[in-house]
Amino acid sequence: MKKKILVVDDEMVIVNLLKDLFESNGYNVITASSGPQGLLRAKDDEPDLIILDINMSGMFGCAVSEVLKEIDKTRHIPIIFLTGFLDEEDADELKHTLAGHTIFTKPFDNDVLLNKVKELIG
Repeated sequence: MKKKILVVDDEMVIVNLLKDLFESNGYNVITASSGPQGLLRAKDDEPDLIILDINMSGMFGCAVSEVLKEIDKTRHIPIIFLTGFLDEEDADELKHTLAGHTIFTKPFDNDVLLNKVKELIG
């Protein structure tokens, strides 16, 4: 059975890029364009991995992550955060706040991101 990835980002260009990348590498992809919508999709679809933008309208990705960690059926799902608003140094600092999660800055290297996904869910 194909692994399922939920992509949550309010930039449709990023959503489409990630959807194409992951589907062409054998993953099923579901999408959401806001934090609240992402929460609903995560609870309903129980993906194997979530790609989550940090800065979105409606609800920041960090807040989405906190809610997901409080729900039994979603707390185990690994999350990769994306952000276009931090440099590498700030991202390293944010890793301490988001302990255990991976953070990629936009623009990201598709191969590096794909390798991280494979490492996390196969």
